[in-house]
Amino acid sequence: MNRIPIDEDGRAQLRVLREKSKLTIHQLAEAVGIAPSTVSKCETGYAKSLPDSVLGRWADALGVVVSYSPSELSFKRKK
Repeated sequence: MNRIPIDEDGRAQLRVLREKSKLTIHQLAEAVGIAPSTVSKCETGYAKSLPDSVLGRWADALGVVVSYSPSELSFKRKK
């Protein structure tokens, strides 16, 4: 399992995508299979990384495709 770093821009993207999807922290957490506190920690910067498997489920729940490199984390809407 690889951990993917989440920088300030990535955190902002995660929050905006969740809000655009009209999901609460609790609803997203349930869809991803993680604790609501984990969602909150990722969006606020207390968590600095996520396992790649969790990030993949998070992206699926938001209807986006995630791509990452050592220097960038980005999301695109699924077509």
